[in-house]
Amino acid sequence: MGLLRRIKCLLPSDIRELFVKSTIIPLLDYADVTWGDKANLTLMKKVQVLQNLAAKIVLDMPRHSSATEALQQLGWDNLMKRRRLHRLILFFKALNGLIDWDFNFYSFKDIHNYNTRGRNDICKPKSCRSWGQNRFINQAAHEWNMLPDKAKSTFDILTFKKLIRSI
Repeated sequence: MGLLRRIKCLLPSDIRELFVKSTIIPLLDYADVTWGDKANLTLMKKVQVLQNLAAKIVLDMPRHSSATEALQQLGWDNLMKRRRLHRLILFFKALNGLIDWDFNFYSFKDIHNYNTRGRNDICKPKSCRSWGQNRFINQAAHEWNMLPDKAKSTFDILTFKKLIRSI
């Protein structure tokens, strides 16, 4: 951030945005799927502050200005939404065999043959402790079950990405 602040007077805003997207955002996105949202709320807030600061520097806004306005003006998603998208994309890849990672999950259609509303939903693994509810698999299964059936039934990753970005 210090480097970005030092070079902001030398670069136009579109080049500053490119700099942030190529150097800072990948650092903020690194391992965001495994960090999670629920278990690390204070850490996630601190990381979001960094993205907000980068957006304000790109737009040459004062530090006390609105962060949501800066993100909207640039068309950036906040990090919580980005983590959700990354989790859903990873879950989609695991369900469709695009990655070799066994999450050990099953859907309700594997349990019974009844035509219910939640037939295509994923069963969340049982956990004895409250920290088990904050695991990646539980968060991803919950978010997957909240998706519309059109998004769950697609097999093309590009179509899936377009559908979940619009939600």
